[in-house]
Amino acid sequence: MNFADLGILPPVYAFARALVTGRGAVPDAVVRRAAAAGLGPADVLQLVTECAFATLVGLVDNLAGRIGLDEPLRPQSWK
Repeated sequence: MNFADLGILPPVYAFARALVTGRGAVPDAVVRRAAAAGLGPADVLQLVTECAFATLVGLVDNLAGRIGLDEPLRPQSWK
């Protein structure tokens, strides 16, 4: 699926938002809208994976402020 096609962005956004806010429970209407826009099973799996990765990155980022870096990594830390 070519997500650069602007017509597909609203259903992709709606699906991703529903996935996150519903903690994985996406309403059937949102799934049908995504399918009608041309998203197939592989595209949906890609969206789920991207949302899961973004969530994991957010969790690690929140922890990073409280967990010190190992000594060898400290010179490369963000200020």
